Amino acid sequence: GRSRPGLQSGGLAGDDDKMGAMDLTSLILFLVIGLVAGFLASVIMRRRSLSILGNLIVGVLGALLGGFLFGILGLHAYGLIGQLVVATAGAVVLLWLIRMIR
Repeated sequence: GRSRPGLQSGGLAGDDDKMGAMDLTSLILFLVIGLVAGFLASVIMRRRSLSILGNLIVGVLGALLGGFLFGILGLHAYGLIGQLVVATAGAVVLLWLIRMIR
């Protein structure tokens, strides 16, 4: 299959022949990264502790937002740590935007 390492423009890459296809392992990894990123973002933003579901939602949305923003800036992150950095950065931006709206 075609290999695309790391996180590029908002999605996890896998060894799939279809562009954008995500296998079960990649989905689980994406959710775990989202959960950790949501937790880290809430700590960084000194926000009251979110539930596991809250951290997951913030982290997953943050991963998508972070991937989008990094793509606009022409930045690419590779590997697990890179994916976590992008997701956490996006989650921090998301929590900041929520704080500004309130």
